[in-house]
Amino acid sequence: MEPIVRDALLALRRLRRAPGFTLFAVVSLAVGIGVSTAVYSAARTLLFMPLGIGDEQNLVVVTSHRVVRQSALSWMDYQDLRVQPTSAAMIGAAAGVRTALSTATLSRTVFGEAVSGAYFPVVGVTPRLGRLIDAHDEAAAARVVVVSEALWRGALSGDPTVVGRSVRLGGSTFDVIGVTSGGFHGLDPFVSAAVWIPATAVRANPLPFETSAAAFERRGSRAFSVWARLRPGATVAQFASEAAVIGRRFDAAYPAEGTRAPASAGGARDWSAATGVRDQQGSEGLRTIVFMVMSALAVVLLIACTNLANLSLARGTARAQETAVRAALGGSRGRLLREQMLESLFIVAGGACGAVILLFRLVDYFTTDLPFGRGLASITFRPQVDMTVVAAGVGAALVAILVFGVWPALASTGGDLRLQLGAGLAATPPRWRFHRDLIAWQVCGSVALLLVAVMSAKAISADGALLHEPRYERVGLIQIDFRLNGVDDARARVFVDALLGAARRQRALQLVAASNGSPSSLFGTPARVGTADDPAGTRSSHTITAMTSVTPAFLDTLGLSLARGRGFSDRDDAGAPRVAIVTEQLARDLYRTTDVVGRELRVGSVDPRAALDAATIVGVARDVKTLETSRADRIVFLPLAQRFEARAPVMVVARAADAAAAVAALRATLREVDPSLAPSAAGRAEVLLAGPLFLLRVLALLSASLGGLALVLAMAGLFGVLSHVVQRRTREIGIRLAIGATRRDVVAMVLRDGVRPVGKGLVLGLVIGLGVRMVIRGQVFTTIAAWDPTEFTVLPLIFMVAALVASWLPAARAARVDPNTALRDL
Repeated sequence: MEPIVRDALLALRRLRRAPGFTLFAVVSLAVGIGVSTAVYSAARTLLFMPLGIGDEQNLVVVTSHRVVRQSALSWMDYQDLRVQPTSAAMIGAAAGVRTALSTATLSRTVFGEAVSGAYFPVVGVTPRLGRLIDAHDEAAAARVVVVSEALWRGALSGDPTVVGRSVRLGGSTFDVIGVTSGGFHGLDPFVSAAVWIPATAVRANPLPFETSAAAFERRGSRAFSVWARLRPGATVAQFASEAAVIGRRFDAAYPAEGTRAPASAGGARDWSAATGVRDQQGSEGLRTIVFMVMSALAVVLLIACTNLANLSLARGTARAQETAVRAALGGSRGRLLREQMLESLFIVAGGACGAVILLFRLVDYFTTDLPFGRGLASITFRPQVDMTVVAAGVGAALVAILVFGVWPALASTGGDLRLQLGAGLAATPPRWRFHRDLIAWQVCGSVALLLVAVMSAKAISADGALLHEPRYERVGLIQIDFRLNGVDDARARVFVDALLGAARRQRALQLVAASNGSPSSLFGTPARVGTADDPAGTRSSHTITAMTSVTPAFLDTLGLSLARGRGFSDRDDAGAPRVAIVTEQLARDLYRTTDVVGRELRVGSVDPRAALDAATIVGVARDVKTLETSRADRIVFLPLAQRFEARAPVMVVARAADAAAAVAALRATLREVDPSLAPSAAGRAEVLLAGPLFLLRVLALLSASLGGLALVLAMAGLFGVLSHVVQRRTREIGIRLAIGATRRDVVAMVLRDGVRPVGKGLVLGLVIGLGVRMVIRGQVFTTIAAWDPTEFTVLPLIFMVAALVASWLPAARAARVDPNTALRDL
């Protein structure tokens, strides 16, 4: 071990004598490995979040082409299907529900599933505590509930005695019989379930669960997802064929109770089956995006490693004569390789330590609330650092060792010993040509990556572009659904006034307002609108309009501005004339102009039998696009004092110094006014109100960040290599200055040396980037053109400016060379 220790100490001394190179190498590796591993962790968690079920591939879902979601059957159809002879060993069913959960210490609204007795055996979930719902609970319509491990650890504080306790769901008492294990949160891709109740118990008590009895009484309701566990040896195709035959038989037996789909298109119950729980959760598009991100990460990591390899080769060239002398004196190539490999190992070790620190910092940064499911729902997303992620980090470090350590070591210790011993100034240009080629390929990869990143960000922004973006960044909200809390109309109206009054007394809150309506589009319930010459609203009945009642400060709190007219005031009370505010898009659709202040509007329920109420338009709000739609939202705002429905949830929004402070203040206000009421949702407005756009902005930012990181790494590599080469060419520059070259000539020479490989890489990168964009356009972003003259002009300019900046410092240093000092050793 003594020679190895001696060589290790020598490697440390060499690294200490080159602090700039050491710092640059460690930071580059830390950024390359840390960012790559962190984003890989986030992507893997997003795609392969543990479901907590057994044997995913043997679990199949009954599907139907007549519905968008996987809910394909009614409760009555399920009851008849499960007794049919099929290749399934068990068949279970579940429907999403929502209810208010109350204990002695908490009150909150939760999502859950109403399940059959066979649901948990089919899914293959085991209990962490107690037991799960079974056939006896279904038969008895037992008032029992199973809670998720996340709910048990969080809201229920991990109480080990929770089994046997009673909780209130809505206005009814249920006994907790078990806690699920393995992070299981249900199989419905639109609901992160926290509780499970027997479906028959929900049928007997529909009101607390926001579930109509018609979901159980009508065959056409299709409220249930049906899952089957196949028998040994059975195939998905076999079960799909059996389900199709049974569906046609049910069509013949219950023709009036199916859907309205024509029989010629496959029948009302065109049942089939599919495997793969994750595929049913709609992850194909996400998989494509994640694959693109991972490809970008590979390019970024390769650029970082190539940077270090290039700089290591430059250092190896500078030490070529030293290496040749030692070899001539009897030093073995193995000994020389070992010394250089130890240097590389120390640098990789330092980079790995920095990468670990950066990884956990980025994991904390990526931990956030993400929109999830129906309505105002969110889940806390935290990337998981497991053994797979650790293996990915180790693999990245091994790639770094191979590219940055082994390759330069072999190159610097090989070659003709006589040429190396006699190497002089003439050896410099050929070596520099090789470095130029490496820089050109780095620039090529960076340009291609940036072109794809810009295309991705452009496509994402086009899908969710905001015509007028609400200012959500400092806004928090809570939503209360009075139906789930058993509150009548009169009490609900009094409660809203009390809640707003208490919230306005909170010093942390700058603006407070409320709306009455479910968040559809931006907020509101579907409405039918008309004009004076179309009082029934028949011309626009085919277009969705959102209607919401708001307090006067609502638009200001969310940052929605008016293009014309005025906002609501306290004078627009129940005794005042009816008024309304419409968005520009709705005004254009109804009146073909946005100059509609003072005109009459008719608005009301989508029920064609209901009459529409007349209101005068007093303001026109600027267009806003909140979902992935092809046009701006059609919204009509009404004063809350003139229209209030207890059946619609109430949303209270507040602006503060930050969104977290606003949410905390609103929660405290709700507990102060009535601690028994459970909010349906609480969180940041940018997540809950603009969920799809929030995700799109995150993806666009990630794409742009990776492209920018590639640009920075490539230019940092250019700067590092140029600095080293200029240092090696000190004598050459001194000779040029001594025989008449001006300092301007030296600066121009160094700048040319830096710009030439960048120009070569630009040409290659533009060609490769265009080819990749054409492939992506054909498969993913079909609406975005592969060729954009602006992008293909601006990006090269950015790279050339960056190359000039990266080359300027080495050029200025070269211009300051003193010829006398440079020639002293000749």
